[in-house]
Amino acid sequence: QPGVDPLKYQQQAAPAPDPRRWQLGLSAGVMVRVLPSTQPDAGVDVRWMNARFALHLRGFMSGEAHATAAEGSFDLRAVGLDVQGCYRFGPRGPFTFGPCVTASFGQLRGLATGLSLEDRVQRNVHVRTGVGLSASVDVGPWVSVVPSLGFDLALTRTSYRYSQTSVTREAYGVPLLGVRAQLALLVRINPRE
Repeated sequence: QPGVDPLKYQQQAAPAPDPRRWQLGLSAGVMVRVLPSTQPDAGVDVRWMNARFALHLRGFMSGEAHATAAEGSFDLRAVGLDVQGCYRFGPRGPFTFGPCVTASFGQLRGLATGLSLEDRVQRNVHVRTGVGLSASVDVGPWVSVVPSLGFDLALTRTSYRYSQTSVTREAYGVPLLGVRAQLALLVRINPRE
């Protein structure tokens, strides 16, 4: 029609989704066969992803586990950094998932009480590597929930020993295989382009 701007009614294409984004958040998890008993852990997470890959960094600290030794004990805690790389299938709506490889670097911190090492903290290097699965569910344009499950291999087999009547005994040795389950709540920290 004369006098009508044809661009006024022109349908505009939807903006292309941003293929790269950064996220920051908190996570909680559980360790099985890493410490003497199943222990919860808590972490601070940073995640970068594009259309096909995700890189997830997590600094964590576990709860304290107890290993008895003669008349004393060892109280053990794990602290460290997890580095996880994942392939992403999807998206299927707000959902993506895929296989992951993980490397974990940190320390096992042990405090001996009632033994010859009483009140002395032992810090042992602890390195693990493993495989698993991770998913991501977008619950809004800025927030994602990221569950993961992994099976890992201890590359450092730390053991805690004590002496009793001139005989050395093992209070606890790190198993070769372990399991970790985690759930992270992440918030997008870079603006949409």
